[in-house]
Amino acid sequence: MASWTTPSNAALVMASWTAAHTDYQVERPAAAQLQLALPPRPDEHAPGRWRLRTVGCDEPEAFRLRAAAFEGAGPLVQEGTPTAARGLDLHQGALRVVAEGGWSAAVS
Repeated sequence: MASWTTPSNAALVMASWTAAHTDYQVERPAAAQLQLALPPRPDEHAPGRWRLRTVGCDEPEAFRLRAAAFEGAGPLVQEGTPTAARGLDLHQGALRVVAEGGWSAAVS
């Protein structure tokens, strides 16, 4: 998965959190995954076309989600650098995920 640049706003499509667990005698860390609808890039040839981006992290330190996070596009704030984000915040705290290990991203 590639690193990603955070846009100034996004719409949350899906959010998941999985607790740390053992699966077939293999320890699995806690994980979080988000699917975001992102507005068109300013340099795109097809204005108005939104795209989906799936981002994930292992061992999130915090995961907070309120229903307001699903209320359409809102301000998306990233703390840290794209490959070592400390946190993502959408709709001013309606979604807040803190991940010291950074995020992985894929175009959907």
